[in-house]
Amino acid sequence: MKKQLATVVLSLVMVFSLAACGNSSSSTTDSSADTETTTDASAEETDGPEITETSLVFMGGSLSGSTTVCTNAVANVVAQHTGIMTSVTSGSTTTNHQSVIDGIGDIGACNVYDPAVAYAETEEGKVLRTVTYRMQNPLNIYVPVDSDIETFRDLMGKRVSLGTETMFTTVEVEMIVEALGLDFENDFNFVYMDHSTASEDLVAGKLDAIVILGTNPNSNITTIDPTFPVRMVGFEDDDIATVTEALPWLMECTVEAEFYHMEEAVNTFMYPDPFICRDDLSEGASYAVCDAYISNPEEIGLVEVHMQEFIEDGSLQYAVENTSGLPPYHIGAYKYYTEVMGWTVPESMIPPEAEE
Repeated sequence: MKKQLATVVLSLVMVFSLAACGNSSSSTTDSSADTETTTDASAEETDGPEITETSLVFMGGSLSGSTTVCTNAVANVVAQHTGIMTSVTSGSTTTNHQSVIDGIGDIGACNVYDPAVAYAETEEGKVLRTVTYRMQNPLNIYVPVDSDIETFRDLMGKRVSLGTETMFTTVEVEMIVEALGLDFENDFNFVYMDHSTASEDLVAGKLDAIVILGTNPNSNITTIDPTFPVRMVGFEDDDIATVTEALPWLMECTVEAEFYHMEEAVNTFMYPDPFICRDDLSEGASYAVCDAYISNPEEIGLVEVHMQEFIEDGSLQYAVENTSGLPPYHIGAYKYYTEVMGWTVPESMIPPEAEE
């Protein structure tokens, strides 16, 4: 990633006050075709505004990746509890917002960066709306247990893997580095490789640390931890304060000492992954999606347990009430959050339609 990429996001932050997943057994994705999750006549109809759609196309990530698993989980409960026929197609979190704009899919699993930029900087992006969030993604920094690295700043001058260059990790780390007044290219020695290779290189002493976005425990780390002890490091309190002030959509989170060879909790950042739709999706559809998702965490957990925890431990509510800078909520989602759940949303996330 180039330095100007983070600069664009930082500019976006100042303008918009940006605040702060294996295969499903119920439906299977295919790169060339949709796979439908059908409902029978006894499926529950969600109370709320009228639903004009009879089917919805959800867009996930790679064929068997975590994003697609999460998308399947939501599509399944929507089909079972709303009477809407759903299908899930593979896609990319970096391009699903454009597919939604183009009408290829109805609801896309996205990262936080691309739909935010599209909404802020392009006319066609103004049709985008946020429906809900699927998970939180902590920024995890893994080091050997005997490493002298104690905080993020200790990564300076070290050889650190950020995953592959297409991963969102690079964008987030670059923004954090700039928020701290550091130089991404000259103060650090970031390298790019898949997480499996990075784990092998950490064991071989070819890397000093690995940075991975996602929930814990991470399979790439649990594979090596029994014979090559690993712990996590985080950010100093002052750096947490500096970054969250500059990038409010990055929320502070704590990873407890429950994993690997950690002896103490670490403080880091997380962001929620959004589901994005167009503004012409019916009010009833987005309302029903939110209701089916939030009302059925145990069914969600049968497919992805972290999503169940995300709903039940209050993380989803926190994300709805504190994330801004994305496209505003869809009018149906907004009404569900405020009228049914009693949640408050940031002013910038109130849809224009609510004021009409």
